[in-house]
Amino acid sequence: YHTWSDIEDKQDLTHGQLAELDEAFHTSLTAAYGNQLLLAEMKAINERIFVFREIDFKSQGRLEETQTEHLEILERLAARDQQGVERILQRNLFSGLGNVETAIIQLIAKSYL
Repeated sequence: YHTWSDIEDKQDLTHGQLAELDEAFHTSLTAAYGNQLLLAEMKAINERIFVFREIDFKSQGRLEETQTEHLEILERLAARDQQGVERILQRNLFSGLGNVETAIIQLIAKSYL
């Protein structure tokens, strides 16, 4: 919770460091679930998408959006609100996926310049 509650402390971090924090958040959630197969899959996914996470944090407002979503997830978990957790996790994952698609398009466009 403390990692994401104080946004001012994160302003000076590199995009790579922010991506590492985001990765750690999702890995920790998965580990807390207790399913080792799911955790192994999460780690494999993290390895493949790290560069896109890093690019994603270059987007204006992404740090604040991620902070809000992560804190909401933790609050819904503490309240044992399964539907709320699912809704916010889905929003967090799909917004990240959309940003990955944008990053891929940007990388392809840059490769032609």
